[in-house]
Amino acid sequence: DQYGKADDHPLFLVANSIGSMVTMQASVLDPSLCRGHVFIAPSMRQLHVRKRSWLQSITAPLAMRTLSYRPLGAYFLKSVARPDQLRRVLLMAYSIADAVDEELIQLLREPALTPGALDVFLSFITYDSGPVPEDLMPLLSSPSLVIWGEQDKFEPYKEGRALRHYATVEQFVALPGIGHCAHDEAPDLVNQLVGDFIASNTGDQALVTVDF
Repeated sequence: DQYGKADDHPLFLVANSIGSMVTMQASVLDPSLCRGHVFIAPSMRQLHVRKRSWLQSITAPLAMRTLSYRPLGAYFLKSVARPDQLRRVLLMAYSIADAVDEELIQLLREPALTPGALDVFLSFITYDSGPVPEDLMPLLSSPSLVIWGEQDKFEPYKEGRALRHYATVEQFVALPGIGHCAHDEAPDLVNQLVGDFIASNTGDQALVTVDF
């Protein structure tokens, strides 16, 4: 609201993974908020109650209930926030290992160590309802760019390709050799894609400021 309502420049929302669900929902709630979207490997919410396999229908609720026990959830969050464990998880998400540096690890650790982090974590891991991308994308009235790393192990590229058929998707770009966080693994390339997309939808290159 601050940037979209109080600024004469058009606002484009750029998000990665589950953040894409946030920007989709924001735009659906207020279509005047932005001129366009960039979704980088948006979460397909594969563990959503409507998408689970029969096995996941048994194991996912059990895991959620187990981790929602606060002492156990707190222990799990603390363990994941350890630098060595966080690096291990990031190397699963990133195809470009060199992008997983100390700066990134510290940036991701800090929020986990703040007051209230456990409540956010527990809410996140037990949320298996609400909308999925397939619900929200047909409702978007502004154009979208989707960027997806073909080596994404968190949100499989093959699943994500289905999104290219939605009317909102002006461009779907697959990036060979890139994992879940294209903006961090190939920032120069992603910056160029985002900048070109914004320029094509504003007609004014001078408005474009992109820096991941």
